[in-house]
Amino acid sequence: MGKIVAACVLMVLSSAQAWAGFVSGSDLLEQCKLSESPFMQGECFGYIAGVADIVGNFKDAGWREKDYCWPSGESGVTLGQVKQDVVGFLEKHPEDLHKSASGLVYLAFVEAYPCK
Repeated sequence: MGKIVAACVLMVLSSAQAWAGFVSGSDLLEQCKLSESPFMQGECFGYIAGVADIVGNFKDAGWREKDYCWPSGESGVTLGQVKQDVVGFLEKHPEDLHKSASGLVYLAFVEAYPCK
């Protein structure tokens, strides 16, 4: 019995170390760029908007510093433009596509929309 418990603990610990999120950068790139399925495109837009919303809420609540700033005024930014920026970032960093997509989306925002 003790060996079974030890094996289960080792399995859980080893899988915890490999955690890269539910969606990898590679998965997101496929959804956003490679798939022509309207459903997959919707997942792409929804994922990016979700990351933007949650990080924005953290910033508005004062829980995080402002690492990126959306353009304001008439120039603004559209979700379509943000998607293009995220796809461009993922294509420029193929070595990171195994990592969690949420972190890569965040880094894409920081690169594309620096605060001035």
